Amino acid sequence: MEGRYTSYVYTRRALEVLGLFDENLYPAYYEDVEMDVRMGRAVAAGVCTPFKWFNSSEFVHGKPGEGRTGGREGGRDRYVSGTKLMEARMRREGDEEVRAMARQWSEKIKRGKEASPAYLHQKWGCKAEKEIDLSTCRLEHPFGNAARSLSYWQLDAGRRRCVEEGREGVEGMCEYTLVEN
Repeated sequence: MEGRYTSYVYTRRALEVLGLFDENLYPAYYEDVEMDVRMGRAVAAGVCTPFKWFNSSEFVHGKPGEGRTGGREGGRDRYVSGTKLMEARMRREGDEEVRAMARQWSEKIKRGKEASPAYLHQKWGCKAEKEIDLSTCRLEHPFGNAARSLSYWQLDAGRRRCVEEGREGVEGMCEYTLVEN
């Protein structure tokens, strides 16, 4: 099964307008979705030219045939993530310290992935579900504040600690606290 993976190549102008990835989307997932929202707003405002999709790009992780892929599927090498490779190594080698680290990392990623749709709802008004439909993102500016540029984000250290440490927020989520300047 193929998934949709996003990579970006920015012009200097796009970077000036859109800024860097929002670090509240931690430790992984949804940073590309949030950047898509920003890009859509910039194009609609006429401050950036429309971006181009390159669907023909292929990214190979590791060298085919050297055990870094998940075998063949449909005549192509099947990608296996580094996490899956680490899990396979742990099963083979029985290294409990590595297993514990991998479990902690997997749990942290899960907490971040579960909390990110709620953050995108708060920041852009997107319908907060497991998969974000960009057409549901109704806010034109971050957190509905026209004084904020598209590149605006402010790190919430409390939310980061919640994801890091596994503390539960409201409804089991690590919530973002917007500090008004």
